[in-house]
Amino acid sequence: MTEPAIQLSQFDRSLDPLQDLLHEVSSAGFTGVEFFQRLPGSDPDLILQSLEQTGLETAGVHVWPGWFEHDTEERFELCTRIGCTRLIGSHFDEWTLADEDSVVEFAAELESVADFVGEHGFEFHYHNKGRAGRTLENGQLALERLLEELDNDIGFQLDAAHAIEIGADPIELLERHAERIDTIHFRDAVPSVDHAVAMGQGDVDLEGVYAAAARADVEWVVYEGNPRLDTLHSALEWARGDRFTRASEPTLDE
Repeated sequence: MTEPAIQLSQFDRSLDPLQDLLHEVSSAGFTGVEFFQRLPGSDPDLILQSLEQTGLETAGVHVWPGWFEHDTEERFELCTRIGCTRLIGSHFDEWTLADEDSVVEFAAELESVADFVGEHGFEFHYHNKGRAGRTLENGQLALERLLEELDNDIGFQLDAAHAIEIGADPIELLERHAERIDTIHFRDAVPSVDHAVAMGQGDVDLEGVYAAAARADVEWVVYEGNPRLDTLHSALEWARGDRFTRASEPTLDE
């Protein structure tokens, strides 16, 4: 069953302590959270206590190259303590994907990271960014070629907004690579602008993406909109699919 989660990185880092935010998103109705920059350095006992009190599950923890440069063993231990099984790689060197050789080289880099985190008991998933949108000489998107090249044990966190930013169809990507996808990032975007847009105001077919995720039995739909544009309660309605259910219900006049 597809469950609603929220990416915590979008909240202002001045919101302190992090455990208060966990209680806030739980009260709104989310059942899962995804951690990013704010997790390293947080008090693990307080985070664990808040997760236990709220019943929130850890949908994943985002990692980046610098994540592995300092206190790596302590960070692995923290992830284990908060019930994380899925490390999601983002902000790697996608801008190098210019040709076939660079795609193969980047895939090998990701597989090396996956082997390393696997030795510590974690799954590794790749999160697509807009930089993976270059078209190779054969007309294929670098992202598609990368997913072909990656070992089947590496998961894929589909970011619907980044997909349309590179001219890809997130629904087709989800359907074609469903066996890799446990989580999706759910936000809206307009490729021609460089600022955030409210959910439902951009070019992503949010209802179509959500329906495809539900059909594929994706575990987590992770809201990654803008909390300054959407309240936590409206964010939950998007991540849980309530907006689409309500829109399809007949009105009293029908």
